[in-house]
Amino acid sequence: MSAAAYRKVLVDASWVTRRAFEVGGPDALLESSLRSAVRLQEDYPSACQFWLWDARGKPRTRERINPGYKHGRSSPAPDYSPGCAQLQELLAHLGAVNCHPIADEEGYVDEADDLAATIVHTTLGPHLLVAADKDWLQLVGEAVHVQRGSHEPGQITPGNIVDETGFTALQWSSFLTLAGDTVDRIPGLRGVGKQRAASLVDACPDIVPLILGGDGDAVLRIIEEENPLMSKYAQQAVDEDTALHDCWQQVQLSTVAMWEEST
Repeated sequence: MSAAAYRKVLVDASWVTRRAFEVGGPDALLESSLRSAVRLQEDYPSACQFWLWDARGKPRTRERINPGYKHGRSSPAPDYSPGCAQLQELLAHLGAVNCHPIADEEGYVDEADDLAATIVHTTLGPHLLVAADKDWLQLVGEAVHVQRGSHEPGQITPGNIVDETGFTALQWSSFLTLAGDTVDRIPGLRGVGKQRAASLVDACPDIVPLILGGDGDAVLRIIEEENPLMSKYAQQAVDEDTALHDCWQQVQLSTVAMWEEST
């Protein structure tokens, strides 16, 4: 897809700014982030640039299911947030749109990747996502590509996502659900782990959606035919469908996230 084809460039603002801040503090945050914005503007001049921010200090929607979600992550230094506020003003001068989650009636907020999923599913593409967060790979499709950074060559597309990650976009969601995610503190299915999760997904790419859709018997038949050594764990996934559902809900990105824009 040519650069001119993208209608929107969606940037994981927290990832860009945290990475720069950790290298050189607030000055690096501003300089590196602005350089990324300008580079993306030059590379994709016809696309509207959206910077998607996480809301700090508010409970995340996924904490309803898992109170330990992302627990233990270190908070940024005090001068990080003021630097982000200054950056948002500068981005607005460049014509970029800052997007911020809005809390629901109980005070919970979705995250930047949920904003990306909602924009991708509710607005006209094609879209380019600029993020290193593995969760954004769920969104890869014919009109949604992922670039790992503003200076990284090439994009992850349906044509190469298997070469890049070992999975299709749908398989990636099932893999994370089964294996869990130690970074985000998503437990996964008890005793499965990454290797067995990969084997289950390889044998039955739709394993989690099928089980949660009530087709556990079909999953068991497929696993028995494709990789009988994994039958025990397939049966466990079917038996523990409630735990599987909770992990799936934490992995899946919301397509109805609420946010507000500032330009």
